[in-house]
Amino acid sequence: MPKSLLPLPTGETLLSRLLFQLGQAGICDIVISTRPELKLAFDCCVDTLLQSEMGKAMRISVLSNSEHAVGPVPALARAVKESTLKRSLLCLPDIYYARNPFISSLMPRGFAVSLLVGPVKDGRSGFVRVSGTRVVDVQYVLSGTADRCQEGYNWTGAAIMNVDALLELIAFSNVAEDAPLDDFFNRLAIQSRSVTWFFCGPFVNVNSFESLIECASLQGS
Repeated sequence: MPKSLLPLPTGETLLSRLLFQLGQAGICDIVISTRPELKLAFDCCVDTLLQSEMGKAMRISVLSNSEHAVGPVPALARAVKESTLKRSLLCLPDIYYARNPFISSLMPRGFAVSLLVGPVKDGRSGFVRVSGTRVVDVQYVLSGTADRCQEGYNWTGAAIMNVDALLELIAFSNVAEDAPLDDFFNRLAIQSRSVTWFFCGPFVNVNSFESLIECASLQGS
């Protein structure tokens, strides 16, 4: 079973909670990209949501994306091609946000990419090093001494990208299909392509039973 369909202590799944938060923020055009063999499971989850009051105002499709077998960059590039929007939100589905980070009035505009970040936690991957409002680089694993944690945040797995960044992602996937997504963000940051960050509060990257318990501890925080 995909992690995003695991039940939370509240009875909802990670995916249904995330979709609900997106709907609350007025983000209603959503494409869920998944491996072909998992499409039916996601279709069932989406069908249930679309029958709710909020779901009736949302347009959600499930993309059977064989590029997931190649890597995250080509999979995301394939999903991007399904969108005609000038500004898109990438969001990994196995992240639990204590508070809704997608309220549009709070999100930065005027940047090629805005990375949604949260507090640094030991053992968590995706360290975003910042200087003022600018992202310097993204490291999969934090290296160096502990005081480096004062220089940045952990990436939550969500990013807002404008149309130029989306086109750059598609081009990047053609030459670096097995590269991690971090390399794409670093490429834009090195080119000074307006990569910024937005602090969205506590979050959990759900990858173990212990992390599910952590989700319960964040409820109401």
